[in-house]
Amino acid sequence: MKIYVLDPFYPDGVEYAAQRAEVIRWDDPRAKNWHEDADGVMVRVKRISAEDMACAKKLRVISKQGVGLDNIDLAAAKARGIAVCRTPGVNKEAVAEMASALALSVVRRVTEFDRRIRSGPKVERAARCPRKAMT
Repeated sequence: MKIYVLDPFYPDGVEYAAQRAEVIRWDDPRAKNWHEDADGVMVRVKRISAEDMACAKKLRVISKQGVGLDNIDLAAAKARGIAVCRTPGVNKEAVAEMASALALSVVRRVTEFDRRIRSGPKVERAARCPRKAMT
């Protein structure tokens, strides 16, 4: 079995596939000719069209990492009996972390201050008010 990994993948995923089949990575010059002998392909963002599938006579499975399947012609895959697999939720931690980071960035005005500092003018801190005596 020959699997073409057409986009950069996390190394553990590529290694796992390589233990079970011959793997040709995205950075191998042979990857551009995957249509000739691929039994399977692994993609993230690479588009797999009906035309691709028509040229890939041995293709039996497409594995999509990440959210959504809009880069794969599902109707063409179904018509040709090509299984399409996906990995729902695989990046949920990364999405949660990014949402938290962006929320903190907005609240702490990180982007605003970064732009001010990079543009050159001196950024002056607001004068602090003396604390009022507690009575």
